[in-house]
Amino acid sequence: MDQDSHCDNEPGLQAQRTLERRGKITAAAKRLFIENGFHNTGMARLAKESGVLVGQIYRDFASKEAIVADIVEEQMNVLLAASELRESIRRSDYDAVKAWIFKFVRGPDDNDFVLFAEILAESSRNEKIAAITEKVSDRLREAMVEALTLLAPDPAKAERRETVAKTILCIGGGVGQQKSGMVNNLDDQVVDLIVEMIERELMELQRS
Repeated sequence: MDQDSHCDNEPGLQAQRTLERRGKITAAAKRLFIENGFHNTGMARLAKESGVLVGQIYRDFASKEAIVADIVEEQMNVLLAASELRESIRRSDYDAVKAWIFKFVRGPDDNDFVLFAEILAESSRNEKIAAITEKVSDRLREAMVEALTLLAPDPAKAERRETVAKTILCIGGGVGQQKSGMVNNLDDQVVDLIVEMIERELMELQRS
C-alpha cells in the first residue's frame, strides 16, 4: 500500500476508533447508572468500568449529561424503530403500524426501562436531563400521532388522535415503570389485556 492510500485511510480508522471508544463509555455508563444511579456514578468509576481514561472521556463527552443524551438517542432509535415505522406508513401497512404500537406498549424485556426510570428520576433535579427527557417525550408523541394518522386520517379526528396518542404513551410509560420496579406485578395476561383495550380504542378511532 502506498503512503497516500495509507493517509487516506487514517481519518476513517480514527473515526472508527472514536465510535468504538464512545461505545465502551456509554455501555459502561448504562451498567453503572442502572446499578448505582446517575447521581452516584462518578467519572473515575466510569473510567475504571469502561477502561477509558477520565481525560479521554471528557474529550469525547463534555459531561455526564452529554453521555445520557447519547444513551437516550441510541435507545430512542431502538424504541421508535423510526425507519421501520415510516416504511410501514409508506406502504400503508395498517397491521404493521398496529404491531409497532403494541410493541411499544409491551416494551423491551431487558433493563432499558430500569435505565429510563433512573433518567426520569434524575430529570426532576437536573435541568439538563429534564430537557433531554422533554425532547424524548415530544418525539414519542409525534411518532405515535404519525402512526395514528395513517390508521385514522380524517382531519376532523386530529384532536382525538392526539388524545389517543397521549393515552397510549401514558399506558406504555406505566407498563415500563412496573417492569423497572423491584416488584413487577405485570404478568403476560395483564399486558395482553392492556393491548386488547388499546386495540379496541384503535378500532373505534378508525370508525367513520
